[in-house]
Amino acid sequence: MAQETIQPSFAAGEIAPSMYGRVDLAKYHSGAAILRNFFVDYRGGASSRQGKKFVGQCKDSATPNRLIPFTFNTLQTYALVFGNLTMRVVMNGGYVLEPATAITGISQAFPGVITDPAHGYNNGDLVYLTGIVGMTQLNGRFGVVTGATTNTFYLTDMYGVVISTSGYSAYVSGGTVGRVFTLTTPYAGSDLALLKFAQSADVMTLVHPNYTPQKLTRTQHWAWTITPITFTPSVSPPSGPTISNNAVGTVYPTTVYSYVITAVVGGVESLPSAVVSTVGVHALSQNVGAQNTVGWNAVTGAEIYNIYRTQENLNTMPPQGALFGFVGSTNPAASNTFIDNNILPDFTNVPPQGYNPFTVAGNPSCVTYYQQRQVFGGMANAPEQIDFSKTGDFFNMNFAIPSKPDDNIEITIASQQVNAIKHMIPMQSLIVLTSSGAWKVDGGASGTVTPTSIEAVPQAYNGCGDVPPLTINYDILYVQAKGSIVRDLAYNFYVNIYTGTDISLLSNHLFYGHQITEWCWADEPFKQALAVRDDGIMLSLTYLKEQEVYAWTHYDTNGLYKSVCSISEGNENAVYTIVERFINGQYLQYIERFASRQMGGDPTIGLPADVSRAWCVDAGLQYPLTYPAATLIPTEEFNIPVISGVDVIAGGQNYSNLTTATVIDPNGTGATFSVTIVGGIITAITPLAVGGNYTRPILNIFDPTGAGSGAVAQPIVTSPVPMNASAAIFSSANIGNVVRINNGMGIVTSVPSSTQIIVNVLQNLTSIWPAASGAWSMTAPVTQVFGLDHLNGQTVSILADGNVQPNQLVTAGSITLQRPATLITIGLPYICQLQTLYLDVQGDGTIQGKRKKINAVTLRLQDSRGLKVGPNFNQLTEIKDRTTQPMGMPVTLFTGDERVNIEPNWTVPGQIAVQQDWPLPCTILACIPEVTIGDTPQ
Repeated sequence: MAQETIQPSFAAGEIAPSMYGRVDLAKYHSGAAILRNFFVDYRGGASSRQGKKFVGQCKDSATPNRLIPFTFNTLQTYALVFGNLTMRVVMNGGYVLEPATAITGISQAFPGVITDPAHGYNNGDLVYLTGIVGMTQLNGRFGVVTGATTNTFYLTDMYGVVISTSGYSAYVSGGTVGRVFTLTTPYAGSDLALLKFAQSADVMTLVHPNYTPQKLTRTQHWAWTITPITFTPSVSPPSGPTISNNAVGTVYPTTVYSYVITAVVGGVESLPSAVVSTVGVHALSQNVGAQNTVGWNAVTGAEIYNIYRTQENLNTMPPQGALFGFVGSTNPAASNTFIDNNILPDFTNVPPQGYNPFTVAGNPSCVTYYQQRQVFGGMANAPEQIDFSKTGDFFNMNFAIPSKPDDNIEITIASQQVNAIKHMIPMQSLIVLTSSGAWKVDGGASGTVTPTSIEAVPQAYNGCGDVPPLTINYDILYVQAKGSIVRDLAYNFYVNIYTGTDISLLSNHLFYGHQITEWCWADEPFKQALAVRDDGIMLSLTYLKEQEVYAWTHYDTNGLYKSVCSISEGNENAVYTIVERFINGQYLQYIERFASRQMGGDPTIGLPADVSRAWCVDAGLQYPLTYPAATLIPTEEFNIPVISGVDVIAGGQNYSNLTTATVIDPNGTGATFSVTIVGGIITAITPLAVGGNYTRPILNIFDPTGAGSGAVAQPIVTSPVPMNASAAIFSSANIGNVVRINNGMGIVTSVPSSTQIIVNVLQNLTSIWPAASGAWSMTAPVTQVFGLDHLNGQTVSILADGNVQPNQLVTAGSITLQRPATLITIGLPYICQLQTLYLDVQGDGTIQGKRKKINAVTLRLQDSRGLKVGPNFNQLTEIKDRTTQPMGMPVTLFTGDERVNIEPNWTVPGQIAVQQDWPLPCTILACIPEVTIGDTPQ
């Protein structure tokens, strides 16, 4: 007799074959053998991964490219695309464009010449076109400027093929061209892997052992500059120093007084001015009332000036290299002068000295911020050296002798071997990761690092590679040296040390023989780290330490992952990738953004997720919906399905005038009809009352004479809702358009006026609240979709209005749909596969090694459709979709238990395989096989 067993979670991720015997581990019973293109939800289920939106092509696909995140605040975030000597900027899913220029004409020719007066573009510039009326085939497309003149140019596509417009619709008006912002940088593509960075507000510091440190500055979305860093104070020293004496008393001919002045702006002290000296004056210490007056030119923004002087040496020249000691300060509001009436210099407070630690030590290889200082480490000629900037002045390495608390700090990690500093992470202390271990650098008992209060204490002896660590709450994840093990590092209060563990052990097959080259952390909504492996596979890590969740899975695509980064966009962390694909006979590198997996829905009110919003294709694009410029107000709260008409399919014969028509429906009531008969043939059936609440009505035609036969008719069910607009935006051309508003969807059936439409609601609205412009759409269905040039020659998957349409081959950047649609997502397909581990039932004994037969399996699903299940991937049974929704609507996503009978083979492993090969989402919460246990095979 079959018994049911349940796997209630996949929170351990993909378990390595080397761990298949470890049924004693609790995590074995929440793991899987294969999680391909699945990720583990930290709440326990396994979900098919998101697809990716095509953003644009990298400028140079022949050399490596790299993504680096740039975050000014939560509303202004960017993915920087570094290529060979260039940088481009991505924001909110698209390339950042320079201010657009206006199109005034486009020819229908080969090539299609674009007239754009005084455009300012050069051959080779990448531009983006939009807003064109008439020749809409060019909207939303990138092109490379070619044949540029002062007022015209034509375009080539990403393959270098001239774009012909001879077969396009005629240009009518409008349209703009925006050039993709491109910055020239000093970094070769082959060197990008070792590029490291730290950011403060609008400035990012970039370091590389082979390049002078650079400062990347943003002033607008499309305005960025990169310049070498000059390690000097941000404040200029006072210029034009002067000195005079009031000539009181006796002159001492060889007595010399030398002064320097510094300016303080924002708490930052400048370098000293030029030395100003006077000789043969009335000695200050020997003449009562004698004074020296020092003057200088004002410094913009100065808050205070500090004056320093050498020691008075009567009738003797100051020795070479004599110190300048502090004699006083003055407020610039008073004057730019200072009177010295024999003030004794304080030689414990001296002016700063200029210093550039990299002149001898070489370029730094890593950078961070700690305690209001910028910190550089791992110099090319001093790999264990660390330099801290002055407090609050990140490019100021000045110091004084004797030192001041905010001076530059320079230390060397004193380890048994010379191991280069790879990374520095600011935590409670500064954690320094080297190629052989981890060190804690801080101020010791004082807490604050100063030139006289700093110490480095070893923490762990597991070296780190060049991949930047991830900081997650109070934990650090880092890739161990040689790149094949991932470890965490966290402060242990009880032993006062940073300790960690290997978190890749259970999934070691995903790392053995490979290296991680890049990764990023996406906290919301799924708490994932996404790592690029050296063979182009992407690894997903779900990490929630407080729940002991660290679950690895793997992603693949029709290409190779090359780079990844994450930035905050809206309520989620957006993950951008660079993927190398073989398209149209060429290897091209694309920037793609993982789509959101949020598809609406609210289980508290029984509202399922909207399948039409699913994005389960790679390198995909979505047909743009149209958002009219007005507020739309539904005027009815409940959408009551009525019978608005009857489609007479066949009129039959011999019907009498006594013939009647009635409706059979489990829910609807109230509809009545008039039957029109001509010559015994039913020519029309007209509703006299439309009734209400109909779902799947069947029309019953009855002739009491018994002579009539053969008539077939189908009731037409609609849910008419009047909707009013705040502006005159409607016309008869809108009939047939699809309206999406307040989680509902319907088709425009009539236009009573320019401010009102009647919508047949197919998917119920959840509210009659007014929807402002941008919150609702009205789009005309289309059958041909353009703008797919980046997928030329590829077979693509299609999800159109929530329905899967047959795969098609992209030709000349377009496809033709089998049926018209509005919300259309098109891209490269991928397969999602899940396979359970060798079945084991917890309790007395074990069933490992025994034969097992599974007759059926129940999958507990959430927002899923289109799955196949079986004992292995060669024997899969499709789960049939539910079909209770109204005609014209896609099959809704299913949440609940699905029981499927599968091929009942006797096997020892007793595994279950689940596959998703349609562009549809799925989430598996639990797997419940019905297993019959046999004997041990001989």
